[in-house]
Amino acid sequence: IIEATTPLALPGEVLVTAFTGDAVHQLVDANGDGDALDLGENRIITPTINEPLGLLSDGSNGFFFSSRADDTVYHAEDLNGDGDFLDLAEVLSYADAVYGGINGSWGMAPYAGGGFLLADYLDGEVLLVNDLTGDNDALDLGEVTLFADGFSLPVDIVDRKSTRLNSSHTDISRMPSS
Repeated sequence: IIEATTPLALPGEVLVTAFTGDAVHQLVDANGDGDALDLGENRIITPTINEPLGLLSDGSNGFFFSSRADDTVYHAEDLNGDGDFLDLAEVLSYADAVYGGINGSWGMAPYAGGGFLLADYLDGEVLLVNDLTGDNDALDLGEVTLFADGFSLPVDIVDRKSTRLNSSHTDISRMPSS
């Protein structure tokens, strides 16, 4: 999943969750040959997380990702600028099953009213996740709320107003605001 609402950090950089590999990978075409198959172009950038799935840019230098098995959304932030999220406190729980009732987190999309939407596939719901207290997480009561329900195993969400494919279906770019 590519979150295209913010510029990528490096030309051609994308993040990929490896469900059975239990990590987030950074792919970058460092030598401009059109792929990420060369040495150093596919790096694990997070600690081991059980069954990671969805990815969403945080709008700065970090990202959110979900763990289906942990029923948790994590926030990753490169605090020391070394290009990975492997150091102490760089990956923290952002929302979970205890206070948010998350039960099978998958895809995420930004929500114009603040926060982001989360597909909660086991409960057949879309949840609104929003840090209302300003403490850099959504672990307080009321910060994860029901947005929509009645789905059969929802797994992904797309914000159609902030991302688009061009006519060649190879370039993802920001759409103009309306």
